[in-house]
Amino acid sequence: MNTVVFYEPADLAQSRGIQLQPHQPDKRPDPVILGDLPDEKGHIGFYGTVFQDPWTGKFRMWYTSYYPRYLARYAESDDGIVWTKPHVVDPDWVTPNDGVNAVMPGQFPVVIVHPDAEQPVDRYWMFHWNGMMSVYRSEDGLKWRRHPARWNPVWPLEAGEGLGEVPIPFWDPDRHEYIAMTRIWAGPHPRANERSWDPERNEYVDPGGMAVRMIGRGSSPDGIFWTGPDIVYNTDSLDPLGSQPYELAAWPYAGRHLGLVGILHSGRHPDQTLASTLRLYLTWSTDGCYTWSRLPDRLFEFVPLGSEGSRDGGMITQPTRLVEVGDEWWCYYGGHEQRHVAASRETKDGIGLATMPKGRLISVTSGSVGEAVTHPVKSGTGTFWVNADARRGEITVSLERDGDLPNGRSDPVEGNGVQLPVTWRGREWKTEGDAPPVRLRFHIEKGAHLWECGWR
Repeated sequence: MNTVVFYEPADLAQSRGIQLQPHQPDKRPDPVILGDLPDEKGHIGFYGTVFQDPWTGKFRMWYTSYYPRYLARYAESDDGIVWTKPHVVDPDWVTPNDGVNAVMPGQFPVVIVHPDAEQPVDRYWMFHWNGMMSVYRSEDGLKWRRHPARWNPVWPLEAGEGLGEVPIPFWDPDRHEYIAMTRIWAGPHPRANERSWDPERNEYVDPGGMAVRMIGRGSSPDGIFWTGPDIVYNTDSLDPLGSQPYELAAWPYAGRHLGLVGILHSGRHPDQTLASTLRLYLTWSTDGCYTWSRLPDRLFEFVPLGSEGSRDGGMITQPTRLVEVGDEWWCYYGGHEQRHVAASRETKDGIGLATMPKGRLISVTSGSVGEAVTHPVKSGTGTFWVNADARRGEITVSLERDGDLPNGRSDPVEGNGVQLPVTWRGREWKTEGDAPPVRLRFHIEKGAHLWECGWR
């Protein structure tokens, strides 16, 4: 399915009277998973993975607990809402004292399922961080065996300007490679939380000599032999002073890559509602994860931080990707009561869930009358559709290309849906075979929203 998105002005060839409006998913009021096992003591988070398993149909999750030591743990669910923590202790890696659902020492378990695996042992791969990134294989996602590669850990990350942490790999089927976004310590620069605000000078006092976090990119054709990481992402002048990228999870979508980046805000920031918080923001790349774009409003959070003292009022950590469930995207995230500098052993963290209609990240809208014209796009095969909400206002589209195309504006798009068919005089436009590129001219009126379009 060929999908066209509108995230920034560069995605449009022309525009008049329109705005690009970001949207947030709806947070469920309570976490779906708590650190309620005696050995978890509330200290859990979602550096981890969740997906609906093609082999079992279940929702499966691997998450991290932090106290008294780092452990990767397992949970499963029939509906993605009510989760159980089955007894899956593998004595080769953990002991019953670690907890009934502990599967591996360490943290940041990234599990990738291979539904077309030729051998059962390759159905599930886990890239796991325990000081270095190692890879494990499993037939069922529960009993893990270290990959027999000669060098495993497969990626010590001792490259770039410093040691990498928090590697979050994914498989890119279009580029035919694994890509991992990872934290890189680079310097010499001061750490954000070591800067002090001088109110008399109205500026930060910089102690110097310390490293800061940036994001690196590494790649591998097989998950075993890795190159990089190369530094590809950092905060800029639009971010609050002293902010640092903490981690970045990415995945392919609509011919580009989407990402969720955690930004750690300086503990010395004069706005104490921001200080020492870790917040989650949307980012995207059009060149294979080498350069990244964000909203001009750097503080528009994808999943907003909760109120002070709530289970997600101090930090939010992100999943490896959004999970597609029917016509929705589900975002599981780690919610942490305490801020980054908090040292208390008493906490009430949890794993939360926020949901939104699929693809509804940034819409094109107009308060009165506007037009948005795409660059020439390669039409797919099938019926042309839009992801739109036209319950208020109106959306029509005309096509610009020589050849056999519907003439004039389409019928007004009706209703609200992620794949609404577009018609001309009651007839849908369907394409077959290798059609040449076409420009789409959208006419948008009075509060209607357009997120995406494509062919199915």
